[in-house]
Amino acid sequence: MSGQGSSLRTVSRALVIRWFMAFVWVSAACHGADPSADELGTDPGNADSASTLTLLTLGASARHVTQAVNLPLQHLVFLPLFHGYHTGAGGTDGMPDMVEGRLVRRVEALPDGVTWRYYMRTDVRWHDGVPVTARDIKFTFDLYGPHAWAQRDGSRATVVVEDDSTFTITFHYRAEPFDTYTTFLPAHLLADLDPGEIDEWDFWDRPVGNGPYRFVREESAAFVVLEANQDYYRGPPAIERVILRLAGGSTEMAWLELQAGNADAANWNLGQGGKFSELAARDSDYVVYTAPFATVHTIVWNLRHPLFADVRVRRALALAVNRAELREFLYKPPDFPLHDGPITEGLLRAGEFVPAPPHLPDSARSLLGLAGWGDTDGDGLLDRDGDPFRFELLIRGSPSQFPGLMVVREQLRRVGVQMELRGVPPQTHDERIWAGEFEAVMGGLDLPSFAHDTSANGHPHRRRCCRRNGYSNPEVMTLDSILVNRVWPPEDSVYRRWGEIFRRDRPALTLELGERHMLAHRRVRGLSGETVYIASHMDELWIEPD
Repeated sequence: MSGQGSSLRTVSRALVIRWFMAFVWVSAACHGADPSADELGTDPGNADSASTLTLLTLGASARHVTQAVNLPLQHLVFLPLFHGYHTGAGGTDGMPDMVEGRLVRRVEALPDGVTWRYYMRTDVRWHDGVPVTARDIKFTFDLYGPHAWAQRDGSRATVVVEDDSTFTITFHYRAEPFDTYTTFLPAHLLADLDPGEIDEWDFWDRPVGNGPYRFVREESAAFVVLEANQDYYRGPPAIERVILRLAGGSTEMAWLELQAGNADAANWNLGQGGKFSELAARDSDYVVYTAPFATVHTIVWNLRHPLFADVRVRRALALAVNRAELREFLYKPPDFPLHDGPITEGLLRAGEFVPAPPHLPDSARSLLGLAGWGDTDGDGLLDRDGDPFRFELLIRGSPSQFPGLMVVREQLRRVGVQMELRGVPPQTHDERIWAGEFEAVMGGLDLPSFAHDTSANGHPHRRRCCRRNGYSNPEVMTLDSILVNRVWPPEDSVYRRWGEIFRRDRPALTLELGERHMLAHRRVRGLSGETVYIASHMDELWIEPD
């Protein structure tokens, strides 16, 4: 890491520490009751400690576990239809390779191309002993439409129950026949309740699920106690008790809890994975598990702006960024891939990484010169016709969410380009994006964002993707229509082609591949880069006593 990069990292740490001291004071004042040492199972002298795992999480209320609907944390108590990762090839029982059934044991695609028949397991029961049936699936789908908390669009599909263990889903537009996230609710407990009062149902305070763990109790919104489901269809989990403990959303607070012996693992979404790596380096008892994630953090250019209309400029900016330096700043592993362009889960798991552009600042300056940019006044900042090369990067929320941008800003400055970070409230951000009133914005490489330069593209569920970025390419629009008009599209092949076009046109600047991460004590066994969604894999883990 260069001296400049190190100084940026020092400034970032100082800001975090200042904020953290204020947070600790407030948190200490607000925390309620605490679980006993026996409940937590973290006392080395406790004979039961080998059977209890305490997980720090952003939320630790029964409602958080239940109403999350499609977050991995909920999989402790509720089962999804499927488990695993989509690769789109091979597989058995009608499921893709690397996807296995949970509530479902077999799938059959019907000839119409938009309907799937699902055959359920008959040995899964709700925690009150009632069998899980296809009617639970339909009941939950019917709830999704009018209730925003469900985070699903009920109009996306029609569910038809054929019998207790068989149902069909007919998809009305692009969807996931092999959904590994969404969970379902018990119709026999909820069907007679008023859907208009769904947010107030007592069920959310004492959820009855069908997964590997049962709800036991909640204490002062500070922690939730779960116990192994002895009737779980895969057999009782080896970890007999799970404590979900509130960490306040702070990586630093999580680390203090871990060092105090109050927890065994920190939920992957608590903060920057690199920060976990830095903290774990101080204590050999902890391990960070990291794996790439199928998303790419990017800066999307507004091609209507004169700064970015010339493809030579966009290519120059790609060469100006040193992604290896950025990786080091973010504490990512040295072998963490530096990928360029869009990627899917299938391409990622197949190892189809495209090397990021090389760091060639001299070539970047040459390309910028060919586009008419030069330092005419010797101030280190490029200009053209008297206008400096200065732009604003619009960020939804605070720039502190993207600490690596300080490194990118410095790297661009070295070639004479000034990037200013502008954080704005979410509503303001979204309004400006929809209106096309931005120069550059943080985003991803989802195809709809680049296929339709409008605020709506005829598919209501995708409107939020459109960025009014000025990019127009008929082939990209055709690729997007393939994704939209087929329920289970050939996503990998489509995104391969989209990647080729992206690397030619450079409508955005790739920075870093997303990552999944988990921090856990060494006594927690069974974790790997494949199991960083720890709540989805808890029934596969075990604890070895100190």
